[in-house]
Amino acid sequence: MPRAPLRLYVEIGLIENFGCPSMLDVNRHVRDVLQAKGYEYRYVEFNGRHDFASWQKTLGEGLIHLLGRSKK
Repeated sequence: MPRAPLRLYVEIGLIENFGCPSMLDVNRHVRDVLQAKGYEYRYVEFNGRHDFASWQKTLGEGLIHLLGRSKK
């Protein structure tokens, strides 16, 4: 499909490596697809898991990127 006019922020914890495929593997694949399609995106891996304690540390960074004021 053609590329959509989207700006994306993808974040995944390194501890999210359970399941088959793991959430970490799936997110890495999504990152690769976004890159291949030429999307504007920010991909972050952090030392944590899928919980609010992890999100509260980076929620602001994600919002700044999505609003278009991210550092290059």
